[in-house]
Amino acid sequence: MTKPNTGELDPQGKAASEIRSYATGFVISLLLTVGAFAALLSDLPTTWKIALICGAALVQIVAHLRNFLHLSLADAQSEEDLLLVLFSVCLLAIMAGGTWYIMSDLGGRMHGGSQGEVGDGHMEPDRTHR
Repeated sequence: MTKPNTGELDPQGKAASEIRSYATGFVISLLLTVGAFAALLSDLPTTWKIALICGAALVQIVAHLRNFLHLSLADAQSEEDLLLVLFSVCLLAIMAGGTWYIMSDLGGRMHGGSQGEVGDGHMEPDRTHR
């Protein structure tokens, strides 16, 4: 029996496939997280640790997109979903970058080198008019 307007023949098979996808994604994410912690606790040089953790993070992002959000380039709907995700990431990057820029500029203005300021935060008396 088909579901109305979908043409899907076996809803139970689809549900089993989704559960299998979620379980696979969970196991991959768990292994990558454990791998990142193992890299951090290892005796490798710091640059190798950072490279391994960043590599595991990128693979984990791909695993999440594929297994949990079911994004693939197999059909037109998935391409639209991928464009939506990329647009959202761009908006978040613009908001985070703008916030960082504004806060760093504000911090520079508040703590910048105004005349008479000493490093410990106390103002030194102005001795130019004596």
